[in-house]
Amino acid sequence: MLAQEIHTTQTQLGDRSTYVGMSDIGAAMECLRSAAARKLASPGTQPHTIPPQHVGSILKRHLPLHRGHWQEAGITDALTRSGHRLIPQLEISASFHRVPIKAHLDITLIHEAPTPVIRVLELKSNGHLPETLYTSNEVQLYGQIGLLESTWHRPCCSHRDEDGQPIFTRKPFPEAARLLFGINLPDTPEGVTIEGWVLSISMADAKAFGPYTPNRTMLGICCNTAADLWQAVNAVKAGQLALDDLPYCQGFHPLCDWCDANATCPKFRPMRVDGIPVDLGPAHAADLDHLAGLKERKLAIEGDIAAIEGRIRSAFQRIAAVSDSMARDWITAGRHRFRVASMPGRQTIDQSALQEELQALTGDPQTATDILERARKTGQPHERLFIGPINGKGE
Repeated sequence: MLAQEIHTTQTQLGDRSTYVGMSDIGAAMECLRSAAARKLASPGTQPHTIPPQHVGSILKRHLPLHRGHWQEAGITDALTRSGHRLIPQLEISASFHRVPIKAHLDITLIHEAPTPVIRVLELKSNGHLPETLYTSNEVQLYGQIGLLESTWHRPCCSHRDEDGQPIFTRKPFPEAARLLFGINLPDTPEGVTIEGWVLSISMADAKAFGPYTPNRTMLGICCNTAADLWQAVNAVKAGQLALDDLPYCQGFHPLCDWCDANATCPKFRPMRVDGIPVDLGPAHAADLDHLAGLKERKLAIEGDIAAIEGRIRSAFQRIAAVSDSMARDWITAGRHRFRVASMPGRQTIDQSALQEELQALTGDPQTATDILERARKTGQPHERLFIGPINGKGE
């Protein structure tokens, strides 16, 4: 699987050290140090033989990525068989202040008539569907559709087959569409609708975020971030800066657990005793491993519970729709019975509305604020245990 990952990256994305990709820009928006570390890492350094005790941790890190590749192939095939005209992994190359930038669009759908519509799909494989997108995902998509619009009439588009062999190189997007599908698109993007969508896919569900449209301000932010990242990487290569001199994300960020450079990140400053970093023995390490495993099992169990509850609720709704009674009575199944009941919603106080009411009663905004402050109750402080993986240690 690791070998396939290296092969796929090299055939479809080329040498990633020679340009800044949209995923690099998205990562740099979250953490410049992490994005630079990823650019500085040598490709293809995975060991040929993996010690058995490390297989599990490596699978946990790489399976989600591979699941995304497998999903991308399946969705591309489904859309193609449905008669859609699409380009998988379209590459757009550009330059900003001599910084080479490339965007690799997962799926580019082309609808010719009556009004041309180009839809760019960015596919994300998630364990659970998110409520909102990560900033990095939105930035990546804005960069893709912004680059597509700004380079529309310029020879910037390339496309390779599954083996990495060029199908066409450096063509304007309308010419690429004409070569592949024999359709004629306008020579300029005016009059063409360009949309970007992020399709989040879990094991049992999917959710689309969009449409996003090209935005010059967001494209400018992407290009400036690419320049910052390019300069940072070159400065570290030249020895002018250390990796730890670069800005890193502050506070909690869920992607820190997935960062390949988190082992030495200054964010996780070690506690010291007599000037020496504390590193506890195997017993504590085993406890932490066991606790991390229990937390993962808890998440998996909660996911299983939610999935089963969903199936049982659906079954109840189907039966209730054809039942003899309007009442939602109990249904028996084996040694259990169940029913779905409507429960009252949780009551909360609208702070803004209360502030306005108090202000209207007292006639003084400050008095209203003081009343709210006196009525506010803060719970007792409590301790919380944070644990996280140290990537690269032991792999």
